Amino acid sequence: MNASQRAKFTIYLLIAALAAVGTWSQNLAYGHLGMPGMLHQLVADMLLTPGTRSISIDAFMLTAAVLLWMIGEGRRLNMKSTWWYVLAGMTITISIFVPLFLAHRERLRARIGDTRPQEALSAPEWIGFALLASLSLLLLGASFMRL
Repeated sequence: MNASQRAKFTIYLLIAALAAVGTWSQNLAYGHLGMPGMLHQLVADMLLTPGTRSISIDAFMLTAAVLLWMIGEGRRLNMKSTWWYVLAGMTITISIFVPLFLAHRERLRARIGDTRPQEALSAPEWIGFALLASLSLLLLGASFMRL
C-alpha cells in the first residue's frame, strides 16, 4: 500500500468504528421494544418531522447510489464479498459497511498494484475532508449528550 492508500484505509476503518458506536448507541434506546417494535418505532421517528423525513430520504437516496456504485466497483475489482457488504449495510447500518467496503477496496487495490496517483487527495482536499469530518464528530458528540 502506498501512503495515500494506507491513510485512506485507516480513515475508513475509523469512520466505520465511529459509525458503529454512534448509530448503535442510539439504536439501543429502542432495545426494550424488541426487534419488530424497534423497527416500527425507528421508522415512525424517521417520519416524525419534515427535518427527519428530509434527512431520511437523503440518506436512503444516497444509499441507493452508493450501493449501485459498490456493486459495480466490486465487480470491476472481482471482490467476492461485495454482496455481503450490501446486505449488511441494508440490514445493520450502511454507515458502517460502506467504509468497511472502501477499506477492503483499498487493500485489494494495493494487492493488485492499482495505485493510480489521481486518486490521492491534495492538501486542500484533506483540509476540506477534515472540516467535514469535524462537523460529523460534533454531531456524534451532540447525539451522545441526548442519551
